[in-house]
Amino acid sequence: MKMTEFAKSIGNLPKKEKLAILEIIDLKVDSDMDRVLDRLDTINSRIDRLDSSLKWSIGIGFTLLGILITILNFLE
Repeated sequence: MKMTEFAKSIGNLPKKEKLAILEIIDLKVDSDMDRVLDRLDTINSRIDRLDSSLKWSIGIGFTLLGILITILNFLE
């Protein structure tokens, strides 16, 4: 429902009822936002772990490449 439609639908309600409806909506939005933020934290921690693993893999790869080049130069 769009905000304009919502405003029209609660327009005739007493102020006390409007406030109650808006408080319920605020609670729902806060709850949903907490879930979204928790999910973003989970995604961020996964990205951090992948970044760390990638750095280790690249470091090991360069080390092995250096060792291989040294061995090849020694054998020539």
